[in-house]
Amino acid sequence: NKVTIFSVEGKIKNNFGKLPIRVVNVPTKSNKYWMMNKKYVCSLEEESICFMDTDVIVKGDISSFKEKDKDISARRSTAYTLDTYEEEVWGGYLREKKVETRIPILNTGLLWFRNGIHQEIGEEWAEHMRDAWERGFFGNGYHADQWSLPVALGRRGATYSLLGPEDHALAWEGDSLEDATVYH
Repeated sequence: NKVTIFSVEGKIKNNFGKLPIRVVNVPTKSNKYWMMNKKYVCSLEEESICFMDTDVIVKGDISSFKEKDKDISARRSTAYTLDTYEEEVWGGYLREKKVETRIPILNTGLLWFRNGIHQEIGEEWAEHMRDAWERGFFGNGYHADQWSLPVALGRRGATYSLLGPEDHALAWEGDSLEDATVYH
């Protein structure tokens, strides 16, 4: 029922009047890999939270996403379609990181965390994100936030449900904007 905006380096000003929006000014977590700032979501105290990138458009009621009983709901990442993706390399990375519960690579533009799982994975997500970025995982490491999230979740035995294109449409996949609840 409220919105928290993490304003990295104070770039967003609080001009929202009486709307239930709180702006929290935070320092950047990394000058090299800005997506590391997504870790701030793990500091929120609420048991259930929805994280959205700033390039996400909400077109409909997202409350149905909240009703799922899993620790996290998200759309499967398109990282599997990259020319640099290799299933054997991914499997080896999961074994190296001692991941027991295999979770798909998730698009981190829309994440619904439940049961406080975001609070449990924060430091580990950041650690694995840093590692994936420094290795240049699957190319340039740009999607290190996506490669590292299933590692942190899988090491905790988290449960998940996948959102479909009718829930979270991805523009670069050619998903329909008309039928989508969220467009990204």
